[in-house]
Amino acid sequence: MEENETIAHALGCTNNIICRAVHKSIKDNDTYHISPIQIEILQYLFKNQGKNVYQKDLEQLFSIRRSTVSGILKTMEKNGSIKRVSVSEDARVKKIVLTEEALSRFEDAKRHMRKMNKILEKNIDTNDKEIFFKVIHQVQNNLLEQERNNKND
Repeated sequence: MEENETIAHALGCTNNIICRAVHKSIKDNDTYHISPIQIEILQYLFKNQGKNVYQKDLEQLFSIRRSTVSGILKTMEKNGSIKRVSVSEDARVKKIVLTEEALSRFEDAKRHMRKMNKILEKNIDTNDKEIFFKVIHQVQNNLLEQERNNKND
C-alpha cells in the first residue's frame, strides 16, 4: 500500500475502471446501452418478480438518493426496460415492473455481469474475498452511520 493512498481514492478509481470495462463489454457485444446500475436494478426486479418494488426500495437497497434513482428509472422507462404502475392501495406511489422487452434483454445483461465478476475475482482466494467483503461492509456501515449522524445534527 502506498503511503498516501486512501480508501476513498482506491474505491473511486476501482469504480471508474469497472464502469469502463462494463461499458466496453456491452458495446463490444452489441448490447443496447445500459449502465451498470441499470443492470443491477434489472437483476433485482427480475429476482423479485411478483413482489411490489417501489422507488424507495431501490434507494435503500443501492444507497442512492431519490433524485438519482428517479433519473435512472426515467431513463429505464424511456428505454422500455420498466413501467411504473399505480397500485390500488396508495395512489401516490407506483410499483416498478419489468417490461417484456427487458425480460428478453436481461439474460444478455446478466451474462455480461457474470463475466465481469469472474474477471474481478480472478486470482483472489476465498479467504481474501471474505476479508474484502468484511472490510467493504464496514466502510459502508461507517458511511451510513456518518450520514445518520449528519441528519441528526
